[in-house]
Amino acid sequence: MRPAALLTPHHIESLKPSTREYAVDDSQCKGLRLRILPGGTKTWMIFKRIDGKPRRITLGHWPEVTPDAARLAFYSRAAALEPNAPIWDAQPSTITFAALSARFMEQRVTHFKPSSVGPFRAYVETQLLPNFGNQSIGEITHAHVAAWFHAYSRQRPGGANQALGHFTTIINWGKSEGHLPHNLPNPAAPIRRNRSIARGRMLNFDQICALACVLTSAEGCHWLPAQAIRLCLLTGCRKGEVLSLQWSHVKTNRLILADAKTGPRDVMLNAPARV
Repeated sequence: MRPAALLTPHHIESLKPSTREYAVDDSQCKGLRLRILPGGTKTWMIFKRIDGKPRRITLGHWPEVTPDAARLAFYSRAAALEPNAPIWDAQPSTITFAALSARFMEQRVTHFKPSSVGPFRAYVETQLLPNFGNQSIGEITHAHVAAWFHAYSRQRPGGANQALGHFTTIINWGKSEGHLPHNLPNPAAPIRRNRSIARGRMLNFDQICALACVLTSAEGCHWLPAQAIRLCLLTGCRKGEVLSLQWSHVKTNRLILADAKTGPRDVMLNAPARV
């Protein structure tokens, strides 16, 4: 199967030439294709079968022809090739993103942890509502979401990932609660998130042994922090989960975390952790 993707400027720039020419279909316009030649030239073209015969029509070269311009040219030329064929389906009438967000914040956000409500609300109010608030959700296109996402990614790649996830959360909730048609496509679905940059690095065996020796030798006022670090190493718990432990959470062979980041869970204690 030929690869398909939402062809945005950011994605097109990432497409590298190969020893043989290849093409990528645009997921937003069935029949619109970007052809990448070994020399690096990228050409927009229409590929359609008309009366059983394949037709290829060149629309122009990237970057002279932008994705939006290529789609407009596609609709125009496709209509001329097949006057009686529908070019796109009418978008369903839906509520605005602002109205759906307001319902979500009223009914669903109360289930969030208090520490999560503030950041969620900030992304909605500073990013999602200014860009999509007044639009009917059925009219929000892949290209619109992609243009916003890649512009925001140039400033804050991680923040763009978070905001895109919140956008999808609201859309999926709207469909599950009956506020949106169940078969309404998510306009953010084809967008690939930014690659996450690993924080810190993994310790190798020798480094863990050296750290364990330091923690074992800790005395005085450093003893309690050393034990907290040791418990993190032995259980995989987060720093906040260990520092907020109470004696009621500690059982013979496990920790009972009632307010963990991913929800209530039990953490089994191995023999060294129980010491």
